[in-house]
Amino acid sequence: MEVSMNSKTFDRKDQLIAAALDEFIDKNYEKASLNTIIKNANLSKGVFYYHFKNKESLYIAVLEDATNKKWKYIKERTSNQDYSSLNIFDQFLYQTEISIEFANEHPKYHQLGGMLLKEKGTPIYTTALKHIGGSGIDILEKMIKEAYDKGDINNDYPIDFTIQLLTHLFSEFDNIFTFQDDDDLQKKKDVLKHYYSFMRHGLNP
Repeated sequence: MEVSMNSKTFDRKDQLIAAALDEFIDKNYEKASLNTIIKNANLSKGVFYYHFKNKESLYIAVLEDATNKKWKYIKERTSNQDYSSLNIFDQFLYQTEISIEFANEHPKYHQLGGMLLKEKGTPIYTTALKHIGGSGIDILEKMIKEAYDKGDINNDYPIDFTIQLLTHLFSEFDNIFTFQDDDDLQKKKDVLKHYYSFMRHGLNP
């Protein structure tokens, strides 16, 4: 009986997250309607407030769900010897290719990421990054340190300088280059190739 109740509880939470995903890719955070989400999930407000405190906590849960699934997808495809032997910049490019595959297989998560970028400058964007930005930065810093120790990155510069510079370049990519909603993912990949090449070789002739 307890197992059945737990299963039903998780199912209801999943229903809310699925309905919220549809709402948050259709409208920005401010305009997204909690009532619409609850209605489309075919659940009561009581069930909603059992699982979530408010719209913000639901939004964060949707973002975390998408982020966790994406990283799981990437890890499953990079846990091999061939990937480990790549130079860090080739690893970045490979991860980009996998991310594009993920976006093609899960277009709603890709749309959610695009909607999140449109929230830049708002309080919810800052809150969201506190919840989902940390894991990516931690992984990136670990990759940079390992590459630095192996000599894949020029170690004429202090490690702290290198980490700060590269993490900033990665985090600012979407501020430097903007893409329309209907832009092909391949176009973004092509720009990233130039971006990684610039990080790797600079502007030396």
